[in-house]
Amino acid sequence: MSPNAASLTVHAVTAEPAALARLPRWVDQELANDLRDALAGIEEIVLLLRIAVTRESHVEKVTHARHTIAASEDLLRRFDASAAFTDQETLMSLLVEMNCLCSEVGALGLLHPE
Repeated sequence: MSPNAASLTVHAVTAEPAALARLPRWVDQELANDLRDALAGIEEIVLLLRIAVTRESHVEKVTHARHTIAASEDLLRRFDASAAFTDQETLMSLLVEMNCLCSEVGALGLLHPE
């Protein structure tokens, strides 16, 4: 593992996302756990990308990463705003969007050891 890869190691996000505190009562425990994992994952991706862009010299990758950070933060806000009243279908569509963002982050190649 390169020194840069080792320095990107980040502890798991342990804070409870605000959206989970307001989930409607109809949400089953399995979905709540999935949402908890998804939101923590998005928060961790944003944190890792913020660290990575400070070390990246390739302008296009940095620009793409900043757009991905903004999209991820927007997704977190929408999860938070919709958690109190939305239906399962909407929450699942947000999870699908999160999965697409994760694929985009993987394609950036900024979080992979060299």
